[in-house]
Amino acid sequence: MILIAEDDELMNELITAVAKRHGEVRSHKKADAALASFENAADRFKLVILDIRFASKRIDLDGVHLARAIRKRKPDIPIVIFSGLTLEAEPETKKELDELSAHYIHKNEGLIYLSQVVDNLMRQPPRIMS
Repeated sequence: MILIAEDDELMNELITAVAKRHGEVRSHKKADAALASFENAADRFKLVILDIRFASKRIDLDGVHLARAIRKRKPDIPIVIFSGLTLEAEPETKKELDELSAHYIHKNEGLIYLSQVVDNLMRQPPRIMS
């Protein structure tokens, strides 16, 4: 299952369409709802796709905080940040994402590139035949 947290409705729908090729998706427009969804089924999630900034009054729960909470609960889960934020203008955010080992994709790179990254991260290791 893939978790998506993206507050822009159209972008959320497009990311969901990309992710659904790999099975079940839980998509949320609010970071706190995404976190609750993850906490309720952490063992089922195989990938997380997050925006960084959310249109919310909660400044304590952006994409970086959400990624940190998810990483704490499930350290090995791949996290993709798909955002319009320019990391060069936000060195502290870049540092935090690097520390979280999150894959960063700028939205200008597009959904095709996101799709390729998702395909790569969801690829299962080959089975060893005996």
